[in-house]
Amino acid sequence: MKKIFVAILILGLIGLLNLNMEKVKAEEYQIEELINQFFNERVNLLSSKDLEEFDLRLENIKNSLLSYFLNFTLLNDSLNELRGIYGEAEGYGNFEIVNIVPLIRIYRIDIKDNTAISYVQQFILYRVKSKFIEKVNNDIPKECLVPTDENGIWRASTSDYYTIILTKELNWKIKKFIRDDYNNEEIPELSLSKFINPLLNSFPPPPNNIIELPNYIKNEINKFSVKIILNNYIESNYRNKAANYADNWWNSRNTPKYPDYDADCANYISQCLYDDLGGRFRQDWNNNGVIEQPSNPPFLSQEWHINLYSNYNPSYSWTWNPCQDYYAIYNIDGSQYGFVYRYLTTYMNLSIGDIVNLDQNGNKIPDHVGIVVAFSTNGTPLIDAHTSDRWHVSWKNLSSLYHCIHLDYEYGYHY
Repeated sequence: MKKIFVAILILGLIGLLNLNMEKVKAEEYQIEELINQFFNERVNLLSSKDLEEFDLRLENIKNSLLSYFLNFTLLNDSLNELRGIYGEAEGYGNFEIVNIVPLIRIYRIDIKDNTAISYVQQFILYRVKSKFIEKVNNDIPKECLVPTDENGIWRASTSDYYTIILTKELNWKIKKFIRDDYNNEEIPELSLSKFINPLLNSFPPPPNNIIELPNYIKNEINKFSVKIILNNYIESNYRNKAANYADNWWNSRNTPKYPDYDADCANYISQCLYDDLGGRFRQDWNNNGVIEQPSNPPFLSQEWHINLYSNYNPSYSWTWNPCQDYYAIYNIDGSQYGFVYRYLTTYMNLSIGDIVNLDQNGNKIPDHVGIVVAFSTNGTPLIDAHTSDRWHVSWKNLSSLYHCIHLDYEYGYHY
């Protein structure tokens, strides 16, 4: 009798467990549907022919999009972020978006009671062309121009990570919509989890950004993102190497050789400049009496290094844009160590391998950086970057441009 009772109890527990699992699966399905529907609406907006049409469409669907969010402010924040991506793609009026291929993956959903966290990666593959008469800058060798088709169209790609926090009242709604680098001070130690309410600490930690992509996404990216192999030309071939390294790692991470951060842009640029398949600038371990200062302007740094053999221990100038920017400008060892600029310049005087700094927060402090890898056929520099991963995008006329730095590949010290 006792055995029968135990058997019934076990079967009952198994039944309850199965019911709970079915309930969780149903909740996950609802969340996945909500996120997919919302991202599909975003994709429809991105198919606009210009920013004017984008804004018109946006006004027409705002009220219907509100059903996905707890309030209008949250919706506006997410749409402003999307508008920035669109503006970046079309060069704020300088380029025509010919077509867009969106790829979305939801790679985890965690649920606890009436709260859920979802992690989403969004790829946008697009083709653009200049709206104006194309005139190649005579200073740019032809082998540095990105290949275009017979209509002057070139390809570009972006990849962004999002953390979406949802809450359930009658239905699931978005409570927070976070892009990993949007309106965020770019500090290497800052994790996405710090955005999340302390009440959610019992949730599993955010997944690693280097999770393997599904084959269907990898295949699309490989078909779309043709690698650009630059030939040697009048300036240093180290420029080409830095650009090729950037193209090879634009949407992946060279781990475990190098560390990977949520805010990875400066770390990525350092790799492009240092790696033996990149610019091969020599590391600088000499601080010349200037200790790194990551907390207050002007973010002093007179060293640039990483230990690839034990715990990394990178300098702030390796991983954090403000210190990296200071180092580029004030490196007094440039003839022997590290990298050094020759002069500050506008974007139209840039060369392959130069770096472009942005001030996304408008506080006169650089907080994002990319590297020039090619040029459009009308001479516009095309950029690769990490954090929000970018491949061959134009940052022409961006309001957040801070300054551009022409690096001294020709006379700098290479190992």
